[in-house]
Amino acid sequence: MSTTEPPRFPGASFGIAPRIKLWSGCAIAASGALAQRWLLDLPWPASIGIGAVIVGCVTLAIGACELRRQRAFELEVATAMDTRDELARDLAELAATGGNPSRFLAAKGFRSYAVRRWIAAEFGRVEAG
Repeated sequence: MSTTEPPRFPGASFGIAPRIKLWSGCAIAASGALAQRWLLDLPWPASIGIGAVIVGCVTLAIGACELRRQRAFELEVATAMDTRDELARDLAELAATGGNPSRFLAAKGFRSYAVRRWIAAEFGRVEAG
């Protein structure tokens, strides 16, 4: 039945994986904290350490948020694959009544637009015969 591949997670900004952002944020923040400690007596270089800590914390937070979104996205794809027969049957009934597949899938708990679009295209086909 499957003719298209499941969607991939679209949220990796700058082409960097969320887990790499998470760990690089930790490393940048730690190196900034060490630089701040060593350069405490010098006002101008000490601000570079503070900046590195801020950039590291922001990178860490972005990586954590994207990792959480990626896991939720992969869970939605896995749920769709596990319940493919039920979804195909429900979407066929919905097509017969003229309902909105996007709203139906959102009510079923599929929050990602890419996953809903893939489910509607893949499992919503009514096979002749």
